[in-house]
Amino acid sequence: MKEITGVLVNPEEGTALIESVPDNLADWYRVLDCSTIDIVTKKIGLRYFEIVCDDNGRLRDHPRASALNKRGKPVLVGRLFVCSSNLDGELTSLDAKELAYVMEHVRYITTDSRPFRSPVLAPVWDFWSDADTEEE
Repeated sequence: MKEITGVLVNPEEGTALIESVPDNLADWYRVLDCSTIDIVTKKIGLRYFEIVCDDNGRLRDHPRASALNKRGKPVLVGRLFVCSSNLDGELTSLDAKELAYVMEHVRYITTDSRPFRSPVLAPVWDFWSDADTEEE
């Protein structure tokens, strides 16, 4: 079975780790702790990546941010997995340079309601955003 290596951001456990995930729906549900997934293209810093995330994450009780835009607003919540894709649209592993790049964009935040350190990706934009033209 094909495995995909990428970065798993888990704000519930306070971790951002390089992980390999079997590429099948049951394992995505297990890794992301959800029952529906979405795969979105987002710009992290100045590069584009695929992010596998909980499609209904914002509907959970007390969702935790896992990706913030340049202004500090949540873009995604809950666990997420950053990887790449090929020209056929299939998810692929990140190479060593891409893994290092994504890990460089992990920040740890605290809030009044959550005083422990929680990992987030930042800055993250939609690929159609006006922010694409801004420098980091």
